[in-house]
Amino acid sequence: TDPTFTRATAATFEDFEGVIRTVESSEPRFQGARRVENLVPFSEDLENAGWFNDKITVVTGITDPDGGSTAFSITAAGTMGQLVDTYPVPVPVRPIELLRGSWYIKRRSGTGAITLRNPNNTQLDITANITTSWQRFATNAADASYDTAYIGINIAVSGDSLDVWHPQLEQIRGQTNQNPSEYVSTGVGTGPEL
Repeated sequence: TDPTFTRATAATFEDFEGVIRTVESSEPRFQGARRVENLVPFSEDLENAGWFNDKITVVTGITDPDGGSTAFSITAAGTMGQLVDTYPVPVPVRPIELLRGSWYIKRRSGTGAITLRNPNNTQLDITANITTSWQRFATNAADASYDTAYIGINIAVSGDSLDVWHPQLEQIRGQTNQNPSEYVSTGVGTGPEL
């Protein structure tokens, strides 16, 4: 049988940088590991109604960087198409939330401007760096915009298309290494130091 783990309350552990972190109830703790929590509510379902979709066509079943078919193709169906998700920042952590978003992206067609939505709802232009090969792009580290953190992509030119995979929004406050960590689907995972 597969092992199971349960705990009814939150707990703490020392992470890979020696910082005491809190984990959720029923979340395993691994001393010395990097805790990763993906705050994107629908990280593997870009068609979910939770994503704000304005003039974007989403196609599923696209070949991903691992050779599977879990990526998405998104195409602007008008000028300034956007696909955006939000995370409601809990009241106790609003003043201290520092977040970074990341996506795997490659250009499918077109040459127009592409911007990522930073957690504070500003834009990061990544147009010059996008190629037809998969790359992981990270937003600027930013505090949430009051009670909401953002992650999203804007495609400026109608008809331009991208392949995208594994959006992740994570808390990085207090971490020396603030690079995007390994991807976990919506929820929590604890992995090795990166």
